[in-house]
Amino acid sequence: MKFLTVLRTGGEYQPEHVYSLQRQVEKHIPQAEFICLSNVKLQCNRIALREDLPGWWSKMELFKIEGPCLYVDLDTMIVGNCDHWLAKIANSQFACLRDPYRGKRDPGAMGSGIMYWSGDVTSVWDAYKKQNCPTKIPGGDQEFLEQTIINAQYVQDFTDDVVSYKADVRDGSYDWRNASIVYFHGKPRPWDQNEVLVV
Repeated sequence: MKFLTVLRTGGEYQPEHVYSLQRQVEKHIPQAEFICLSNVKLQCNRIALREDLPGWWSKMELFKIEGPCLYVDLDTMIVGNCDHWLAKIANSQFACLRDPYRGKRDPGAMGSGIMYWSGDVTSVWDAYKKQNCPTKIPGGDQEFLEQTIINAQYVQDFTDDVVSYKADVRDGSYDWRNASIVYFHGKPRPWDQNEVLVV
């Protein structure tokens, strides 16, 4: 399995965030091949970003890569073993997060901070190109994926230990020490808090 993340320069994310995530993968998902898609050279396995897409839209290049692949955003912390739910989703054509907020009223609301696919997903990239690679969709890449991917599955339906920092951990309703992954969205970033730790 390939473990993928994306670093595009020009924002707040830096190479050290890539290397921190790589160390977490080496500890908790050691069977995975860590690869970063980036427009800068890195001291890890790298696939060069070929398109000049702004911000999170660079993630669309992920859909050129055949699975099995697990993708996570750089503002994600892998804090425990993931084997139990990775085994369950191994044959999923496509699985992603259910948005922790929108998902309460719409169970099909996608969060693209964690995604998994088992095979060929180039049809998603082809659909994006066919629309001339839009970057002004109001709901961003998540809205595009909701419109494009049919019969998606959701990580939260396979496990209850992939949790949101803001929606599950910060208010004390979930102890992060019982999690396999804590994902962050918006502020704070993992490096702006001292509650969830890399262990």
